[in-house]
Amino acid sequence: MMDRRALEVCVFIHLAVALQAGDLFVVSAETFDDYRTQLLPWTDCEGRLAHYCEALGLLPRAANSSYSSCGGSWR
Repeated sequence: MMDRRALEVCVFIHLAVALQAGDLFVVSAETFDDYRTQLLPWTDCEGRLAHYCEALGLLPRAANSSYSSCGGSWR
């Protein structure tokens, strides 16, 4: 007898891989809402950054970096 939960996990793993690879697509997916419109503006994020970095145990600004995020290292 097959374990249904294991089969479902297997199916969803393969679906996720196929979606990421572009081998599978959802018809009319381009009509779904743009997730970027739901993101906070950077000015709101800056006020929360110090507390967030402290909770993660990271420095608020990376040393020698122009990327101002927790532990970021972009140059």
